Parts: sequence; structure tokens; C-alpha cells
Amino acid sequence: MTLSENDSSGVSIATFPISAGGGDVGWHSVDLLSFNGGPVRHRTMAEVEAQWHSHSQSDELFFFLSGELEMDVRAKDGDAQTYVFRPGQMMMVHAGYEHRARSCGISSMIVMDAIAGG
Repeated sequence: MTLSENDSSGVSIATFPISAGGGDVGWHSVDLLSFNGGPVRHRTMAEVEAQWHSHSQSDELFFFLSGELEMDVRAKDGDAQTYVFRPGQMMMVHAGYEHRARSCGISSMIVMDAIAGG
């Protein structure tokens, strides 16, 4: 990944591999840019399931680039629904909602939020 920031031009550019890399198993996330104070990340997930979690102060936006990913989202009443995502699709999980991602195979995505260091 390369990053070019030039305050005099008003532009920041990040270049990263489109293919899902980062290993055979696990979770790999790289901060690319900052957008309105929050990070823009390239995330690769390979044969991994995230823990249930929520972000009380931030929505989390996912733009799917490659592979297939299942996202479980728990409603306020406790019921969970599973969504399946493929390249070219987007999803936003709103602040305060529990969610977890599950990857069978290798998938990559762009993630945007206002979570510092997350």
C-alpha cells in the first residue's frame, strides 16, 4: 500500500492491492486514509469469525471488494439476522447494534468508521 498526501493540492491518494491478500487464515486491517476524522481501512478476512461487538458512538460502513462475507446483526430485541455480501455491495451497521463478520474463504473490503485505533 502506498499513501500520497499533499495538503497544497487538497488531495490524499491511497493505492493498495485489490486482490484479497494477507494470509491464509485470520484478519488483516490496514489504515489507508482519514475521512472526516475517521479511518478508512482495507480489511482482509480469511477463514475467520469476529466476536459479537458494537460501537456505541459510530456507524460502521463496509464496501465489499472480493470474496463472500456473512454479517450477523443483532436487532434491539435480541433477534439476529444474517446478510451475505459479495463484491460491489455495501452495508452500514448503525451505532449501538451488535454485529459480527464471518468469512468462509478470503474476502476483502473497505471499512469506514469513527473508531480511533479500531
